[in-house]
Amino acid sequence: MDGLTAVLENRPPGKPVKLTEVRTRIPRHASSHRVAEVLTDLELLEDDTTLAIRPWIDDRTAELPAGFASDVRAWLLVLLDGDSRAKPRSRTCLYVYFGSVRPLLGRTRSPADCLLPQRRSRDVDV
Repeated sequence: MDGLTAVLENRPPGKPVKLTEVRTRIPRHASSHRVAEVLTDLELLEDDTTLAIRPWIDDRTAELPAGFASDVRAWLLVLLDGDSRAKPRSRTCLYVYFGSVRPLLGRTRSPADCLLPQRRSRDVDV
């Protein structure tokens, strides 16, 4: 009860509590996880946290060549959040998928480079 008291005291009735506030204001001997559960049951918890994977996506895609960055970022966010045709994927899945395409993207300057015909040595007239 000490945790709930710390968070709810001096708060107007019905006003939601942010999860970051729960984590910072709860006394050491109280469980912030349990307080969050109770507030969720009372429909008073507002989750204002950001998943750690989102900054990871932004950092990794910022390192890509300009022509790829926005499309790869959009692809990773669809994998993470899902859409009308696909279920959300796990964070591990994103790490694996991105890890497998990253070396290929690093070798190419822009998406147009992928579309140019490649000349093999046997195609060149000598």
